[in-house]
Amino acid sequence: MKSPPSPVLPLCTAQVIAAVAGTWLSLGEIATRGFDYLTVWVEFTQGTSTANQIQILSLRESGGTGFVMETSGSYQKTLGNADIDIVYTFELDDSFPFVDFQSVAAALGVTVGLLTIHYSLGNRS
Repeated sequence: MKSPPSPVLPLCTAQVIAAVAGTWLSLGEIATRGFDYLTVWVEFTQGTSTANQIQILSLRESGGTGFVMETSGSYQKTLGNADIDIVYTFELDDSFPFVDFQSVAAALGVTVGLLTIHYSLGNRS
């Protein structure tokens, strides 16, 4: 049984999905030590960006090298080419005390896609 999650907190508001087409953009880090799962609420307004994605990388230290997070919930999510509001839950490993959210678009178009992301951390027991 999961314990009540932490309060829902903002990660980014109306953030462009990418600054350069095809290059991952960091949206922010979250300290995750002591938590078993991370839930994220993603609101995406596409604009004319295409092949839009987000990913989570595990970090050993704040600002450190990102490692692919192999979990039951895939570390990389495709948002597609339309407006979408979606929730993801990721299992966490305590050996990595931080995660870094990143986003990318293959092409930005005239109107760059915008992301608003909120998150909550929780434990199974």
